[in-house]
Formats: sequence, C-alpha cells, structure tokens
Amino acid sequence: MSTITLDALRKVPYLKVDTLGGRTVKLMPFWDGERWHLWVPQPEGLIEGQIIDTVEGDYVGASPARPSDLLIPFVELMWQRASWPEVCPLISAISDDFHNMGTSVAKLRHFFDSRLTLPPAVPRRFACTELEYLVILARTVFDLLQETVALIWNNRVRLTDAKLEMRRKQRSLPEKFSRVVLQDKHMLRSAAEIEQQFGIPFPLAEEYSRQGPFFSELRDTRDRIVHSGHQVGVIFDTERGFCVSPKSRPFSNYSGWREEHRYKRKSRLDFALGGLHSAAHNRGM
Repeated sequence: MSTITLDALRKVPYLKVDTLGGRTVKLMPFWDGERWHLWVPQPEGLIEGQIIDTVEGDYVGASPARPSDLLIPFVELMWQRASWPEVCPLISAISDDFHNMGTSVAKLRHFFDSRLTLPPAVPRRFACTELEYLVILARTVFDLLQETVALIWNNRVRLTDAKLEMRRKQRSLPEKFSRVVLQDKHMLRSAAEIEQQFGIPFPLAEEYSRQGPFFSELRDTRDRIVHSGHQVGVIFDTERGFCVSPKSRPFSNYSGWREEHRYKRKSRLDFALGGLHSAAHNRGM
C-alpha cells in the first residue's frame, strides 16, 4: 500500500484529507456523471490516469454509472468512516463476498434460462449446489463483520465516561459472531444479556439480538451441509423459476417470505412454493 502526502491527496476531489485521522485512503475510480477519473500513486506523487470504463469493483460516483450498479451502504460507510489499516482487508473481503452473492444469484438465473438446453436433472443440481454455496458464504460474512466490529470496538473506540471506558477495556468483544449472540453454543442471548456481558451500547446489543435467530438457523444449516452431508432440499423447476418449499427445512425456519416470493400451483388455491428466481429479481440483485 503506497504512502503519499496529504498535499498530493488534495487533488482528489472526493477526499476530505484534513479529517483522515490515521485512516487509509483507497483510491477508487471516480464517476463524475459524465466520465471516469482515476488517480494513481507514483514516487513523485499522484498522477491522473485516463480510463474508459470499469468492469468490476468499487468506485466513487456522483450517480450510478450504470442503472444496474448497486450501492452497498455498509461498504460506503466503512470506506468513508472506518478505513483504518487493520480494518481495510476485512472491508475488501466483505465487499468481495457481496459481489459473490450477486454472482450466485445471476448464476441461478442463468441456469434457469439455460435449463432447456441441459439434461433434465442438471439445472436443479446446479441450483442446489449454488444455494449451498450461498448458505456457506452468508455464514462467513457474519464472522467477517464481527471481526470488523470487534477490531473497531476493542482498538479504536474511546469512551468519554471513565467508568464505561474501564469496563470496555476489561471486556473485549469476541471475533466470532456466535460468541456474542449465543450462550453455550445454542441458547440465544437477549439484548440485555449481550449488553451486560460485553459492555456495548444497548442499541448495538439490540441489533445483535435481532439478528440472533436468523444467524442461529443459518449456522445450523451451514453445519448440516458442511459437517453432516445434508443438502438444501428439493429444488422445483417451474415456469416462474427455480423454487423451494417453505414448508420444508431449512426454508421453513426462515421468516422472510413475502407474497411476491410465492408461486401458486395451478391445481391448488394455496401458495406452496417460494420462488428463488423471482425473489432474487425482486430484490434487485
């Protein structure tokens, strides 16, 4: 990672260099609404390179360069506010995982669109393995996020209240998400218990508690796939897309199903299947 002076960084229009506070700057392509800009570190300072377009990766923009480009608020917040040297690799890792999730959803669409050109059982097998990968990837993101939060809380936060600051120093936040939200590996902690155990602000403890049930089920699903040889269940091929049954594990344990995710069987009046293909589309991924 190159070191350049603050004066050199001042030529980059999207940076406020006087408030860096020891944070690392990631020099990204900049879209001004009409054309691309990129500043490249050199021994003599920064030079502005000429680029035509970007293919993949993060960039700074006055507006999206393409309608399909996705703003990820977490990544934006972290590069703006929390890009300390020890945190930067984790920001990049989480960002890569977000991109991989989007790629997996796109692959599900591709498998569905190509199903008529493949042997009958192959598209569903493709979809099944992709879902297993998504479960494993989502579980990984939780620990990457927790490692990020722990680094910031343990190393960068300083509380103005002397008693609370002493308490913070005495109780390091764990690097594993499960150690925060679960007691004895399986029992969910309440927000009050998390606040008491780790000394973090109650709103943060509430968020941990809110995500605890989903994380716990995701963790169990991942462990069944990785350690017990289980699969994600039957994948159905419908004219709307690949579907799964919300009445069967592991999907029966998730509460995020909405009516637009459901597929109506022609032979029945009730909604029986959750549409993965269309659900991904509705989320804009």
